[in-house]
Amino acid sequence: MKKLFAILLAVAVVCALSLTAFAADFTTLPQNTAASIDVSATFDEVDYEDAYFVTLTYSDIVFAYTAGVSTWNPSTLEWDAPEDAEWTTASATVNVVNKSSVGITVTFTDDIDDAADVTLEYTSNGVLTLAEADVENDKTATGSAKEGTMTISVAEGSVIEEATDIGTITVSITETPAQQG
Repeated sequence: MKKLFAILLAVAVVCALSLTAFAADFTTLPQNTAASIDVSATFDEVDYEDAYFVTLTYSDIVFAYTAGVSTWNPSTLEWDAPEDAEWTTASATVNVVNKSSVGITVTFTDDIDDAADVTLEYTSNGVLTLAEADVENDKTATGSAKEGTMTISVAEGSVIEEATDIGTITVSITETPAQQG
């Protein structure tokens, strides 16, 4: 049995040593010469997915109104309207930073309580447009953020009778349509 196993093993070794290796394009070259081999690569385009990253910073938006001093008018039997009434804090700012891969439009609107005789005014009619974070070389480099400021002011002639919440300001952020060039 050992002899049979040894003979089979010897036949297997002889067969394995006699295998020929084949190359795709086998070229016989004379000794001490070189050959060129073409090498190619494929490339799949990178898909870029837009991302939004917008930061709004502001402190409490509180407007301060000083009603002044009313004096009693004995001739009319009424309180005279104060002449020194004024808004001592009449504006606030909201800073906007766009680190998005797309341009944005930031729109400020308000909903003022009907009982408040207050009108708010906004720079640029309440619309702030910021381009995408600068990217050089068609999305292959680091970008830089775009910044803007919205100033909110109390309009002249606005009056309040007591401390109160006068309403809400809503900030809406939408993608700015791409410019056709």
